[in-house]
Amino acid sequence: MINISVTSVSTVGQESGGEGEVLPSFVLYALIASVLVSFVAGTAGVFAVLRGVSFLIAGAAHAALGGATIALILATQTGIPFLPPIVGALLMALAMALATGYAGGRGITARMETAISVFFALSLCLAVAAISLVPSELMSQVWGFLLGDILLLTEQDVLILTVATLVVISLISIFFKEFTYICFDMEGAAAFGMRVHLYNYLLLSLIATSTVIATKAIGAIVVYAMMTAPAATALLHAKSIERAIILATALSLLYLCTSLLISLTLVNIAPGALAGVLAAVVYLISLTIKRARRRIRE
Repeated sequence: MINISVTSVSTVGQESGGEGEVLPSFVLYALIASVLVSFVAGTAGVFAVLRGVSFLIAGAAHAALGGATIALILATQTGIPFLPPIVGALLMALAMALATGYAGGRGITARMETAISVFFALSLCLAVAAISLVPSELMSQVWGFLLGDILLLTEQDVLILTVATLVVISLISIFFKEFTYICFDMEGAAAFGMRVHLYNYLLLSLIATSTVIATKAIGAIVVYAMMTAPAATALLHAKSIERAIILATALSLLYLCTSLLISLTLVNIAPGALAGVLAAVVYLISLTIKRARRRIRE
């Protein structure tokens, strides 16, 4: 994490684009990334919770960490052609998601949970093994992917996040109806002739891809909270999936922007971590209020 104050923000802004620049480039990149992460967290997060595979997010995040670390080792320590860490992260996360879908068989929630647990443990072990092989001079890059810092994103990072987000949102929009069916009644959808296994694999892959997008910005540790808590909060109040996605996206953006503002002006704290704390606290408050209202009605 970097030490930033109001004075240093102005200084960086003058160095990066002159006195007339409204926002320093790193703040602008952080805001853009916040919007992108909010979209994938709100969309993929809602479907992950509905499908009962929210723990897949944690597994995919650790798989992404291992993939990024392996790509970093290959790129710097061997003669293998350059492989960007973000690509290695995506490949490993997708492999974990597809393996989970295969091991989950017919997609029954209990089997999916078991498969996710097994491959989560595997991905975590691979990540630890890969990190143990990283030279000390490269550990800062590994820690950057593990902890994340949305204020350190580059223009190339934002471009990659933008393209990946557009792909994820487009595919979810195209297959929205099919994903809804397999979340609520996979066997019934299969009885109507729907290719449920194909859509299940696709949904799991999109959740994993969304996790990698968010991990790049906020870190592998925090991503689970940011992709599940806003979605869970939204599903407590929304009457439809569409409204839940809109609400979850808005909540995610609110948490990230609020944490950015606090980090830049009040306390030198990791924005992603603070956003995760806000998301969890709001979920607990919302859950408490809803249960209290239910008891009053009864």
